[in-house]
Amino acid sequence: MKFILASQSPRRKEILDMLSLDYTQESSDLNEIISPVIAPETNAMSIAFQKAYSIGKNNFHKTIIAADTIVVIDNKILGKPEDAEDAMKMLMLLNNKKHSVYTGVALINLALGIKIVDYEKTEVIFKNNSKRNFEKYIESKEPFGKAGAYAIQGKGGLLVDHFIGSFFNVIGLPIDTLNNNLIKYFNYEIL
Repeated sequence: MKFILASQSPRRKEILDMLSLDYTQESSDLNEIISPVIAPETNAMSIAFQKAYSIGKNNFHKTIIAADTIVVIDNKILGKPEDAEDAMKMLMLLNNKKHSVYTGVALINLALGIKIVDYEKTEVIFKNNSKRNFEKYIESKEPFGKAGAYAIQGKGGLLVDHFIGSFFNVIGLPIDTLNNNLIKYFNYEIL
């Protein structure tokens, strides 16, 4: 089966490379709009579907994989930080607290008439970090381009006390959810 990853995310690429899928990457030019009045999991699934469909309509016979990750704390959705000040605000908000990470996953193959959307949720608990620790982390540039201003698989993992759920979900592509849907709807197992 031929797949297209509808993302230029290096993290999602690393996950798919680990799984040995036969895929190519294409980036959708979707303008991601998060609605504050819609549930976070619905936002994540909607954006993932829109990404998948934007690529799928030009790749009718291939299976498109798309994902979108949203970080939520106290009913507030945290996107990607705009600058160092924004990153600091997000990290301070997460400090010594629990937050939720939702990743919506879409699988589309228009030739087969299959359009699947699902999500996974993981709870992440930050340590009580110092402001200086956050400053050093922001200086590393790692927070930029990451929902919630951290990368759990990188230096940002040192900010985290523990998590409940899928590590891969926090990175941006929950492989259990992906695998379960590939088995159920495509009769295809990753491993």
